[in-house]
Amino acid sequence: MEIFARILAAVTRKFHPRGTQRILRALFNPEKFRFKGTIRYGDGLLVNIDTSSYVEWDIFFRGQYEKKVIDIFKKFIKEGFVAIDAGAYIGTHTLPMAKLAGEKGRVLAFEPHPDIRGKLADNIGLNGFNNIKVFGSALSDKEGKTNLFSYSDRMLDKGTSSLYELNNLEKSFEVQVSTLDKLAAEEKLSRLDLVKIDTRGSDFPIIKGAAESIKKFKPAVIFEYNRDNWNEAGFNWSNAKSFFDGVGYVLYLIGDNNLTPIKEEPTIRTSHNILAVPNGQKRP
Repeated sequence: MEIFARILAAVTRKFHPRGTQRILRALFNPEKFRFKGTIRYGDGLLVNIDTSSYVEWDIFFRGQYEKKVIDIFKKFIKEGFVAIDAGAYIGTHTLPMAKLAGEKGRVLAFEPHPDIRGKLADNIGLNGFNNIKVFGSALSDKEGKTNLFSYSDRMLDKGTSSLYELNNLEKSFEVQVSTLDKLAAEEKLSRLDLVKIDTRGSDFPIIKGAAESIKKFKPAVIFEYNRDNWNEAGFNWSNAKSFFDGVGYVLYLIGDNNLTPIKEEPTIRTSHNILAVPNGQKRP
């Protein structure tokens, strides 16, 4: 089965029309099919995956995670630039960031889940990057210690974690929490070009904790908006809209084939990737 899956994956990484995921789930049910090993990832990168995690199962058949987001990275990260990845997971976004920033650039990657952080470190070493600094702390709008919640035995969701007790996340452990503004000062950043946030509910607190850095450096910001997660964490779309209006940014919905200016709360899907850029900046 693995040989057949590899052959099929070589095709689906190049051609992935609508409906492909449904067929793949039927042929290689992620609860039954398991592959552990190294595959090519994106443009010239390598990644270790374990398809017992659904995200990594998806990577096996697509060859990359959230390609549309990574395509936007290419517009905002150049040689020598600085990027932040909040919710780095196994490096799905960290690795492309590091390649784009080059040896003279920097990537600060935040992954508080200890098991996933180990996989992130392995993938960084696998690609030989020396321009990535990994932090075990979580980002928010405050400093101190708090609980990180995750699933204890749901294999397909392993690695899923949040500072909020969302969707029956039941396992918890204590983590250090800080703000992006504080860490930007500690790291003596002289520039900040892009911030990507995907943290299941903590996206807006992280944005609040980065307010001074956003005002100072004017980075592009990519964050995930999931209405249910945001509401459970005590936030809503108007919080993000008001903040970015206040700092002179415009918001775009990252779609499958384009960027769409946002006039009202996105409601088409459960989760949305949003791009925020300074008003007047050339559209990517």
